[in-house]
Amino acid sequence: MRRIIFLGMALLVLSISSAYAQESSEPIKMEADSVDVELKIEPFPIEPEQQTKLDIRFVEKGSDKTQIHVDYVVSIKDKDGNEVFRTPLTHTNEGEITVPYVFLSEGSHTIIVEIQGILFQPIPTETVEFSINVVPEFPLGVLAAFGIVTVIGIMMMRKPNLFTK
Repeated sequence: MRRIIFLGMALLVLSISSAYAQESSEPIKMEADSVDVELKIEPFPIEPEQQTKLDIRFVEKGSDKTQIHVDYVVSIKDKDGNEVFRTPLTHTNEGEITVPYVFLSEGSHTIIVEIQGILFQPIPTETVEFSINVVPEFPLGVLAAFGIVTVIGIMMMRKPNLFTK
């Protein structure tokens, strides 16, 4: 019986930790007035001091088609609101871009995408903001769960009747 309990707890911890091993995020879509912006992050979750790809896709309003010929600026702010990264005004023909970035600190960050032109026509700047979290390499909660399962497993092996009466 104690082996079944221990095995069940170990499987629970493994399933929790596998959630942190996810390769990429699901795309997050934000709406601006003229175009929608989709963000996908790889790898996910974001860890400090690891290369991260921010895949950004501009989407035509009211459809799922990629909006081509967009002029944009991408910037990133840290948890204190300080701008830590900014691209120059750039044009994408395809409507999809990848921005490589290394987050240096943990905590909440904001990715800001400014749209300044569509189909070679300047527009009043439209802005979308994505709030993201940069987490430690191995979250403490998962480490604590591993520790608890290990301690309970050792206790079950040393005192066979501890959890069964």
